[in-house]
Amino acid sequence: MLGSNIVAFAVWFILSFVVYTSLRLFDERSTAKLAARIDFQKYEINPTITWLARRVGLKNALRVSWMIFGSCFAVVDALVSQIHTFGVPIFALIVGFGHVLAAIHNNRLFYTVEKIGVEEFENEHELSMGELARFGWWQRIRVISKSEPTAILMLILAAPLVLTLGYAMLATEAFTNVVFPGKFLFIPLNIAFCFVIALVIIQPAPALGLLVLSSRYAHQSHGQRQSRNSGRVITIRLELPIKVVAEALAAARTEGANLVKIEAPISFKEE
Repeated sequence: MLGSNIVAFAVWFILSFVVYTSLRLFDERSTAKLAARIDFQKYEINPTITWLARRVGLKNALRVSWMIFGSCFAVVDALVSQIHTFGVPIFALIVGFGHVLAAIHNNRLFYTVEKIGVEEFENEHELSMGELARFGWWQRIRVISKSEPTAILMLILAAPLVLTLGYAMLATEAFTNVVFPGKFLFIPLNIAFCFVIALVIIQPAPALGLLVLSSRYAHQSHGQRQSRNSGRVITIRLELPIKVVAEALAAARTEGANLVKIEAPISFKEE
């Protein structure tokens, strides 16, 4: 009995991890493609990814988060399977579908950048974040609620909707087992329910994203003002080859860094 439970746990763990990995790939590829064009740190909502990217680079940050989150969801799915079998790894599917929807958003941003150009896109972002950063938390929430009313409404209704959909999954399984015994019709229906739950959860993302990014922008602006006021500012003019600057920018965008490191000799003219 114990041996069969261990085998079942291992099977569900592997299935959940594979499903999550397969769906997450869409998000990772779209994120890497977008990061090659714009400053990744300005647009990523997940603070864990931005924190890791600043320390180990974007590629390694994605690998670390994949291993951690994938393993956690696989353990939860394997434990749930010991209590009730939905026929699918529901947590891997819900979060995985969330990654697919995030990939769609990233691709839309990428094509917007391609259409209007990087400079224009970043100027619009700086302008909108600067407007929101002027307000306090509550005023910021009020402004966002006016621009993203649907996202705010879905944020309020997310918990009861997810709970209702969860009960619907249980009821659907019981119904299909009675009407269509042995047909496993509840499996594709549960996959559909997982997608709808992911859609409900991801809908508030635009509003939450504006709140997180504007708060980060306000914090960075405050830090820059303190840095400027902390002491004497020395301005040095450097003339660097365009090829050196272009290579440094490309490397920084690939790694998701927010700083560009350029090693170049500096010569001073004697007067």
